[in-house]
Amino acid sequence: KSLSSHLAGDGKRGLLVVKKHSPILLKLADWLEEETDDSLRKLAVLVIDDEAAQAGLDVGKGDELEGLHKQLRRIVDLRTSDCKRRCAYLAYTATPYANILTSQVDYGLYPRDFIYPLEKPRAYVGSQELFGDARVGDPVQIEADDPDDLLSDGLRNAIRWFVVATAARAALMGGVETFHSSMLIHTTQSTEEQISYRPLVEGLLQQLAEEFAREPAVMRDYYLPTLRQVPAREGGGEGFIDERVAEWPDVVPHVPRVLERLLQRTPAGEPFTEDGRLQRAHSGVIVDNSKVDSVDRLTYSDIAAGEPSVTVIAIGGNTLSRGLTLEGLVCSYFARTARPYATLMQMGRWFGYRPGYRHLMRVWTTQCLFDWCQELDSVEQYLRRELEWMQEQRIKPSE
Repeated sequence: KSLSSHLAGDGKRGLLVVKKHSPILLKLADWLEEETDDSLRKLAVLVIDDEAAQAGLDVGKGDELEGLHKQLRRIVDLRTSDCKRRCAYLAYTATPYANILTSQVDYGLYPRDFIYPLEKPRAYVGSQELFGDARVGDPVQIEADDPDDLLSDGLRNAIRWFVVATAARAALMGGVETFHSSMLIHTTQSTEEQISYRPLVEGLLQQLAEEFAREPAVMRDYYLPTLRQVPAREGGGEGFIDERVAEWPDVVPHVPRVLERLLQRTPAGEPFTEDGRLQRAHSGVIVDNSKVDSVDRLTYSDIAAGEPSVTVIAIGGNTLSRGLTLEGLVCSYFARTARPYATLMQMGRWFGYRPGYRHLMRVWTTQCLFDWCQELDSVEQYLRRELEWMQEQRIKPSE
């Protein structure tokens, strides 16, 4: 059916959720362009582009209409025979560099009318809190560049911290079953290499379990100095929820439960189907890439509906780098080189809300990546100040 037949009658509205795949946008553009001129005059289309810096943009010279960009342009350029435009385009992104640098041709995707910088909520942990002027303590640990050993000292320390920090959260929140806790390992784009990490990580977890049963003081001697690297904000302050410190005797009973969940891949709810794929939430060491069966990939249970929580160490690359939220992310090991600004900021999933456990959050990365992140934070703050100034002066980007 035509779009107008779906929306026949006053006040009718339609909502389409569309993936940014070229063949799908091609069909949508064809469908919209089939409307008669009279129908178009009665229609108004709003395109909301989420993750707008990813795909769809053309930053090359010349009028090169290819792939996704071509189809998006066809939709945004929808108009009547007398050139009255019938579509508005609204883009959302956390990394607007490509959107600002894209072609400024007429009816393109350049934000010529306005760029509105959303105010960062005070409880949000962003680049300033990890790499910039608002950094409290030392939440970022430096790993040696390009370690020869897949299970490097930095990765071993990161995994040890994830276990004990999750146990600390459990001590503060009444058990590990009450919250999701996640760790991200991002070292390579190779799916085969990602898969090879799982037995190594599981082997280390087994060693930690045996070590803790034999000599728990080793974990204690790591927990206490690492905990002191980032002071807790007791009583909240600066928009943060009250951050309490879990004393070691309270942490001890929860460490075996955390390790048990990770090693036994504890199920969390019944299997379900989404997008035609069978999925099942479970704890454990999980590799998330295209080579892994959907039922073994990363997904989270619904704690609010009474399902058990998930405790997970997620190993992956591109599938974890954009759009996906890692629930309760407390620890990241990020050693993959990623130079483009937008790519680096999007791949690091460490930004987000950390209610009550910001002081437990840690990132392991290389000195090179840390320096790039600091540089990027400076660029972002400069750009934000410029956008705010443009707003105050009522200057359009096109001007």
